[in-house]
Amino acid sequence: MKEHLDFWGAILAARRQGMIYVDAGGLIKVANSPATAILGLDGCDLRGRRLTEVFPETRLAEVLTRKGPLLGTSFTAGSRVYRVDYFPDDGGGVVLLFSDEQPETNSLKALNELYASLLDDFPLYLVVVDGRGVVVAINHLYASLLGAKAGALIGREVKDILPFTSLPEVLSSGMAVAGREVAFRGKKLLLSEVPVKDGAGHLLGGVGKALDLEDLAAAGFSDLARRLQVLEGKVLFYQQELQSIQGDQDAWQGILGVSPAMVRLKKMAARVARGEANVLITGESGTGKELLAQAIHRASPRRNEPLIKINCAAIPENLLEAELFGYEEGAFTGAARGGKPGKFELADGGTIFLDEVGDLPLSMQPKLLRVLQERAFERVGGRRTIKVDVRIIAATNQDLLALEAAGKFRLDLYYRLAVVTLTVPPLRERPGDLEILVAPLSGV
Repeated sequence: MKEHLDFWGAILAARRQGMIYVDAGGLIKVANSPATAILGLDGCDLRGRRLTEVFPETRLAEVLTRKGPLLGTSFTAGSRVYRVDYFPDDGGGVVLLFSDEQPETNSLKALNELYASLLDDFPLYLVVVDGRGVVVAINHLYASLLGAKAGALIGREVKDILPFTSLPEVLSSGMAVAGREVAFRGKKLLLSEVPVKDGAGHLLGGVGKALDLEDLAAAGFSDLARRLQVLEGKVLFYQQELQSIQGDQDAWQGILGVSPAMVRLKKMAARVARGEANVLITGESGTGKELLAQAIHRASPRRNEPLIKINCAAIPENLLEAELFGYEEGAFTGAARGGKPGKFELADGGTIFLDEVGDLPLSMQPKLLRVLQERAFERVGGRRTIKVDVRIIAATNQDLLALEAAGKFRLDLYYRLAVVTLTVPPLRERPGDLEILVAPLSGV
């Protein structure tokens, strides 16, 4: 097998395509030179190293769980975007192929996907522009309001066809404009115009959305009320976060330590923060796992969305499902009127921190696994499926694999949570950090 992969590795190297082969345990067996160059490890021998150590953005755990190929994933290194395809073999190993994607191609792909998924699926006026403010897509509803066909508006500057738009200012400032009311051709519109950025924070373009206020009133307010519940909850969590991070300009300044182990941990965590992979933080009690989770969130592209924290050991089992997923009115005795959103709804777009995840009841684990796999759930007592986009950071002071062997933790859930594992070393293993930790207490 190795000789076969070495042969194909040489062929792919000639084409400047990266190739890595890992075994069923995630250890690298073969890695050609283009792959090491793409990962910023030119000339390094990666054999025997764990893939998540050198490529924390990997989706290997997902491939091993579903036991099928995964094509078309991407990650950003520097200013370049790379495509990664995964091909599992019969022996439990996986081949990863890396190919270069030009940022311009990726940007256009992102805009086109946004158009395909949004523009004609909702009763909204929608327009998408590129970074110069030129219309790249517009839905039929907006085009009809303008008295034109959608195809005739593509390629024109948005300010020429929508005199009331703020999209040029949104593109120049990078800041969204929401809640503006405008009157146009006999209609009262509520505008929301936002910039669109890639995972590295580069501006791709913008999206303008408008709602007809009369249509909104005629349609009723049940869904709007649910959204307001979520927004109110988010405001509460934003206020709590603001109290803890006010004046904090550096996500990592709270992670104290100059020992080699802590320097390696912070460097690895900084790389992990840039990706979307779920993270499992392990370590003894009191080592600062929650501080590390906060730093990863604040250094991530999700930093402007909430970090919602939940202690799995502190909530009774019979209340945990409602706490995580929320509930509808009348779902159980004592349920609040109008229902209540759960932690996952409040974290939409942001990060969920599951502390003491080893204490998660076995009955709840399949429900959490479903959210990780499908990004969807139902409130307790509800029938409507709610879609969410969240990143999971979990922490534990227990050995989850030992719990799995004892029948107390699901292996498939472990693989979903431990896409990247970070271990915080105890202070006794890094005595050199003692002085820097006690300095604030001694006034030094």
